[in-house]
Amino acid sequence: MSNNKISFRYAKSLFDVVKANKTLEETIVAIYTFNKACNENRDLVLALKSPIITGTKKSNILKAVFTNFNSDLSNFMDMVILKKRAGNLQNIMKEFVNIYNAHNQILEAEVVSAIALSKDEIAQIIALLISKTGAKKINLTEKVNPAIIGGLIIKYGDLLMDSSISSEINNLKKALKIA
Repeated sequence: MSNNKISFRYAKSLFDVVKANKTLEETIVAIYTFNKACNENRDLVLALKSPIITGTKKSNILKAVFTNFNSDLSNFMDMVILKKRAGNLQNIMKEFVNIYNAHNQILEAEVVSAIALSKDEIAQIIALLISKTGAKKINLTEKVNPAIIGGLIIKYGDLLMDSSISSEINNLKKALKIA
């Protein structure tokens, strides 16, 4: 079985448990904390994936670092470690966020622009995404990249809307080479 399927099954199981126990909101906050820690601390990820570090030590590390996790999440992490899947924890938590977002109709999106966008422009982009996708909420990440010269690049799900000037220039270059 592939790691993605394994991660999804574990994440779905955790989701079902915390939803039934009414600790869903508390758990998603803790998972965001876990994901942020993994993104910022390579040593934590390496420790979880290490075959040299015992499961007990991995559990102790997680309990020492994440003291405020609810019992559902702590027990789940212990079970994953016991099943020798600690190296999958980061992917499992990412899958959990995807399941949570789908359940709550939340869309993760990213907008790239050449300069910082105003609040009104951001509101227009969010309104556009809501109308296109039917999502109830948009978590929009903004990035500034002067290399796109102008316009916008909007990414959400598996879709990419690219109206950047640099993309238009590249398309013109390709068209002129072919002609």
